[in-house]
Amino acid sequence: MNKVIAFLKTWGAAIAGVLLALLGAGWMWQRKQAEIAKLKDQAAVDKALKDMEALRAVRERVVREEGATATQIETIDRSLSDNKRRIVEAHEGMEGLKDAEVDDAFSRLGY
Repeated sequence: MNKVIAFLKTWGAAIAGVLLALLGAGWMWQRKQAEIAKLKDQAAVDKALKDMEALRAVRERVVREEGATATQIETIDRSLSDNKRRIVEAHEGMEGLKDAEVDDAFSRLGY
């Protein structure tokens, strides 16, 4: 027992310092990973919004054209819906929603 006490007196502060440094490094790493994930989500949202803007312009042009088929418009609408889903799912806790729920969440998020 005396050897343990002598060891802790000699090395206790160093061991505690190393443990605190490891805990601090782990906490900083976790924070940085959360920040990176948030930035990736924002980049995905920005890209999807740009894609949606382009798709809306294409859809307007296709609708104005004579001879535009319903399948062309449906394809564009499907792409718009996919982009809405990507935007909604980029927000935490909104994965796996049904189509109607995606539209509601998209509106609630203010897009």
